Amino acid sequence: MAVTTYPAGVAAIFACMGIDLMSRAGASTRGDIAQGPTATLLRALAAGHLDEAVALAAELSGDDPLLADVAAADAAARAGRIRLPELQELQRRARSQPDRPLLRWWTVAILGERAFLDADLGAIPLAVAALDEMPDDRFAEFPVLYVRGRLRRIASAVYLLAPSPEHIAAHRAMRDEAVADFLRCGFRAEVAITRGLSAALQAIATWEHVLENLDLIRDARALLGDDDQSVWVPLLDFLRALVAFSAGDLADAEIALDELDRYRERHAIFTCYIRFGRALCRLGSERVDLDAAVVEMAAAIADLRRVHPHLLPLTQMQAANVLADLGAREAARQIGLAALDWPPTNAVIALVGEVLRIRLDVLDGHVRPVDDGLSRLRRLEALGHRRQAGTIALRMSHDHVRVGAGPEAEELRAWGLERIPPVSRRSHWERRWARPLDGSEPDPAAVDPAGNRPVDPPVAHRYRVHVLAPVLEVEIDGSPVRLRTMAAKLLLALLVAAPSPLHVEQAADVLWPDAPFGHPGRSRLNTVVHRLRTALGLAPHGLRRVGDVLVLDVEGWDVDLFRFRRDLTDDDVERQQLALHLLRGNLCDVQFPYDDHFGEHRRAVAAEAARSIEAIERAAGGAAAAGLAAVRRRLDLGDPPGP
Repeated sequence: MAVTTYPAGVAAIFACMGIDLMSRAGASTRGDIAQGPTATLLRALAAGHLDEAVALAAELSGDDPLLADVAAADAAARAGRIRLPELQELQRRARSQPDRPLLRWWTVAILGERAFLDADLGAIPLAVAALDEMPDDRFAEFPVLYVRGRLRRIASAVYLLAPSPEHIAAHRAMRDEAVADFLRCGFRAEVAITRGLSAALQAIATWEHVLENLDLIRDARALLGDDDQSVWVPLLDFLRALVAFSAGDLADAEIALDELDRYRERHAIFTCYIRFGRALCRLGSERVDLDAAVVEMAAAIADLRRVHPHLLPLTQMQAANVLADLGAREAARQIGLAALDWPPTNAVIALVGEVLRIRLDVLDGHVRPVDDGLSRLRRLEALGHRRQAGTIALRMSHDHVRVGAGPEAEELRAWGLERIPPVSRRSHWERRWARPLDGSEPDPAAVDPAGNRPVDPPVAHRYRVHVLAPVLEVEIDGSPVRLRTMAAKLLLALLVAAPSPLHVEQAADVLWPDAPFGHPGRSRLNTVVHRLRTALGLAPHGLRRVGDVLVLDVEGWDVDLFRFRRDLTDDDVERQQLALHLLRGNLCDVQFPYDDHFGEHRRAVAAEAARSIEAIERAAGGAAAAGLAAVRRRLDLGDPPGP
């Protein structure tokens, strides 16, 4: 029996909700649906092929009516075509058969996923309770593994209710347990949706790595290819559009919405969100026809109110904030006050709502003391939303400029700039809101007004590669390059991380870990090499295969890993500290968290950093330890030893 445990902070949140996280009594499973037609049905469900799953469920109805009803309800829930009371009745029927616990757990997974779609946090404790009953056995039959993976995916969201570095790490750990269950079943589509959903939840819950998480969603979407029959394809397009807008990548959001439009009949939420998303993108445009965009937004909100009213508070709040950015006082007030009529679902939304009310008052000319807004933003920061608090402060600074409150605007702007990333890592919105209040354009190569040095000062290198970051970053002649395939990204990261020429079998183990030695699929390595060479514009000798090894010619390249190692061996302690502070991640650990083949290289980077940190702390004392605490957290090195 598995027992799910949570940090004290998360347990306290549930206690406030009146939910007991104590584990329940366990039960054994029956492997009565591990083989035959039901196995085929589960594979169809996992692939998101709902029409096929419904047809297969109908074939089972004569032999096992309850099993058939559960499977059909699963397909209907994933399409948003079944109401919660119907699922609750089905769960009651499953509980009436204690000798079939798997059906009971399965109905909990269905009910939990359906409730989660409606932003109902009650789905999480349901999943926790079911997980505590299930066996924690990696060799369990695949129906058990499949249901357990789905429950783990739901339960992992609890850690994002109160985001912190520790809770985010715990979320990813449980998410990876879900992924492991799905991989043991061979359910690749479930792996893709789990990765994409996790990235979207992290982007929405924390804002801290919105650009990196957007890349993860794109990668997850690419894993599904062009499977027009899968419900997962439009769901990932939906998440991509949502996070792309949050990142200010309006072009990518529009592309995702266009893709989503192909599936508008699959799920009612898609039709509503397509209209709302397009209206939001028009409002975000630099050359917006404000009157027309406001009319379109009002129509989109009316659609949501009719079909998915549970989405209204967040969407109205988002639209009101964008309208406030444009100075559209009446429209912002009308939509914003409607959003504020809804009771907040958590402390973060409550604070964001309070700040929105302040913004609306400022637009009306009622300027409050600046600390009214900053006090709420400080509380938001204390909840783990430092970057979000900074961006809101920047938006508020422009509100104050519009009504002539210059000193208040400057104070808000200075506070906000201290809390957003350096220039080179800001999203489109952050760059827009960080503009000087007098309307002038900043020098992008200059030190930003918060005193942050750009992470990577301009250099003359043609190729620049960052692997000591959450995700892989590549520039050619100073312009970012987006590698389109996960295989190409993995290969480049491994080539850079490998201390010597890379053996082709090592590369194949990373790219196709489940393919056996000598499998024909592994011969695709030459294709990946060609695609990477083409994407980077390399001459044939720049990346070549020599016998059984791959050789990347990095002469003249600027690679952060190489600079990191060089600077750590420098006698200048200040140079060592700078190298450590520029370390933002360990070999793309957010982008490639599932690949054990990077484990050895990541351990080497962490060990090198740990040795340098300990030496600096011994030499410089407590001040240095405090300054390097963030680096310790990023590498999960733990707290420094006591005196």
